[in-house]
Amino acid sequence: MYLFLASRGILVRTGLLHLLRSVAQESAICISGATSSLSSRRFSQLLSASHPTTLLEFEVESEHADKEQLRRWFAGLIAQKDAAERVSLHAQLDRERAERVRAEAERDREKAERYRAVTEKKMLQQQIRMTSAMHSAGVVDGRSFLEYVLLTYGPKIKTTNTAAWNKVLQEYPDLVECLLQRIPSWQIHGKDPAATSRALASKLAHVQNALSNKVHTFVAGAGLTVYEGMPDKPTTSALVCLAAQFDVPCYFQPLLKVLEAADTGMSEGG
Repeated sequence: MYLFLASRGILVRTGLLHLLRSVAQESAICISGATSSLSSRRFSQLLSASHPTTLLEFEVESEHADKEQLRRWFAGLIAQKDAAERVSLHAQLDRERAERVRAEAERDREKAERYRAVTEKKMLQQQIRMTSAMHSAGVVDGRSFLEYVLLTYGPKIKTTNTAAWNKVLQEYPDLVECLLQRIPSWQIHGKDPAATSRALASKLAHVQNALSNKVHTFVAGAGLTVYEGMPDKPTTSALVCLAAQFDVPCYFQPLLKVLEAADTGMSEGG
């Protein structure tokens, strides 16, 4: 450090900002004399000189500087600098904390995506195995699908279709609820569960007996395709409810697409 003393002021140049502390502690500069006035604007400039090789200047307007006042000025500057560094440190910590949170969220998202992909793959494999087994058991259309449901989930003793469907409905109340919601015309007065089950069983038995072969298709690896309104809405709604209840893949084709497909077939045939 170099000290240049003049009759009207003092010029201090230093290459290290941390030597301000030693100056304030009287180890690097000794100034004696009476009270003097120190330029606050020049001292404010010290705060912005953060690079260690920056030359710092300050002036004392009288020939003598009050050592205690000078010490207070240095202490204030150091406190401001420390406060600025703490603010900067807290901001850095906040940025690092936000980055960690973002990284953890990204890892969770990737983990969920991997889990979803694995789950979908397992479900697809299960779907292929189940539909292939059903197809091997003779399920090729809507009617054979109904027969398969009765054989698999109905009573093991020989009985009528109505009694068999009644047994299935008693075992699966969610199926009853689905049928009543999707087919309002099948609802009956009263809230007797047994009477409701018998009435729905009669309806399902009628659907099974009246449904023609090959109206709705069943393909191994894909599942059941239900065509809206064929031969009527209650039949297609019942097939959808049964497929959903027993986790059979089901694809519902709206009537508009059915008509468009029929028109296309007729045009190609003509």
